[in-house]
Amino acid sequence: MKKISLILLLQMILGILHAQQHPMLLDPINDKKEKGGYSIRLKTAPGNTILFDLLKDQQPVFKQAMNPVTMLPQGFSSKEDAFKVAEWMIDKYGAQGHFPPMVPPDVARKLNVANSVPKTPPVN
Repeated sequence: MKKISLILLLQMILGILHAQQHPMLLDPINDKKEKGGYSIRLKTAPGNTILFDLLKDQQPVFKQAMNPVTMLPQGFSSKEDAFKVAEWMIDKYGAQGHFPPMVPPDVARKLNVANSVPKTPPVN
């Protein structure tokens, strides 16, 4: 009986440790880019993901609150995906005069960020 209790306790502890996610760490110096006079500044989002803000002359001009690909609060799974979408939005601003509110699915596929959000296991 003691062995079973010990095994169950150990399994619970391992399950808890495995379920904890380490928060995504962003470096304010290295995790930003410049493009077309705009600064792309990465920020953390729910679910250990990444979103971005766009700044002009250090003033925010576009604050990202939702993932423009999925329209969910969870951001991108990688810094590279966030930078790709931010750069696309800056290019669109130059062509259209405004930042697009979302990224069309065909553009997301072209940028290879269509499946950027980590998959969550189904709820039973």
